[in-house]
Amino acid sequence: MTRKKSSASAKKELKTTIKELRSKLHQAERAAKRSKVKAARLKEANAALEAEVKDLKKSNKRLKKALRPTEPTPAATEALSMATEAPSPAVVSPAVSPDDSWTVAQLREEARTRGITGMSRKSKAELLAALG
Repeated sequence: MTRKKSSASAKKELKTTIKELRSKLHQAERAAKRSKVKAARLKEANAALEAEVKDLKKSNKRLKKALRPTEPTPAATEALSMATEAPSPAVVSPAVSPDDSWTVAQLREEARTRGITGMSRKSKAELLAALG
């Protein structure tokens, strides 16, 4: 009789072990399925990003080509040399004094051109006084 008990308990242990192993197998299969789905999504995202990189490289190439310096035409060279020459005194307009119609930005710009520093935090009235 003891043999039957031990054989019955061994059978029961084996059934329990099989049940646990099947459960673990089922969990592993579900995890594998989730991983496959995730891998497919990542492959799609990767393909989209690679296409975007390819487009950006093309755009970058076009922009570099467009920004490449070209040889100036003779007319452009002449205009550039004329623009860099100092204007004659007759051509220079008389100095315009700033007034209330000027904006703060215009007043600050005028201060910069005159070489006056420390005007960035001044009010309009203070700027007018400094430039006037």
